[in-house]
Amino acid sequence: MTNNSPMSRLAATFLPASLGLVTLLGFVALLGFVACDREPSVEERILGSWKNGDGNIIRFEEGDKAAVGQEGLEGEGPCSYEIRGDTVAVTMLPGDASDATVVYNLRLHGDTLRILTLARYEGGASMRLTAEEYAEQVGRPLYKLEFLRMEALQ
Repeated sequence: MTNNSPMSRLAATFLPASLGLVTLLGFVALLGFVACDREPSVEERILGSWKNGDGNIIRFEEGDKAAVGQEGLEGEGPCSYEIRGDTVAVTMLPGDASDATVVYNLRLHGDTLRILTLARYEGGASMRLTAEEYAEQVGRPLYKLEFLRMEALQ
């Protein structure tokens, strides 16, 4: 026996549409929840101070400003940095005595910055080394060249 009353026809039309709307609203709410619980960007995670096993320090500030220094010594050298996907290019700006520019390409892994390559540009000449080549040249194990987070920028 079929119920063809106006209420039955209205329920048959309204019920599937309302279930679709409820499903859509639930999906939108889920997307909002996932978006709020996102992983911080490299730009956000890089801010603060980092130190390697030799006492070299890099400090990243908002924007593209950074500074390098040495633990136990006064003063810092000005740098700039650029985020390139999951890598960070740190450019040590030339000082008064030299027109040399050194660029460190680093990759962020959790709370560790690993040197991928470094390049030196001076007077039209350039030299590029991988992290392994640089470690061999300076006589250090690779882990000594990794920068670990000291403190996050507040």
